[in-house]
Amino acid sequence: MVWPNPSPDGSFTIRLPEYLRAVRLVNVSVYRMNGQKILGCICQDPSADQVISINLTGSGMYALVFNAGDSVEIIKLLVK
Repeated sequence: MVWPNPSPDGSFTIRLPEYLRAVRLVNVSVYRMNGQKILGCICQDPSADQVISINLTGSGMYALVFNAGDSVEIIKLLVK
């Protein structure tokens, strides 16, 4: 779950799906829709909510990608 979505300022909170919360490390990446990676970080405590703030050059659609072992979750984020 990601909120707020759409985000008015590029800040959002993520709550990982239950099946990813049991993993020790989750890689989180944010991509523009053209495939350009603009953020990469590692959640070392995936059981807690994570707040990520990114500086965006404009509004648009972004892809949040969560990688944990063999699991991948992709969530679309809209920034106004």
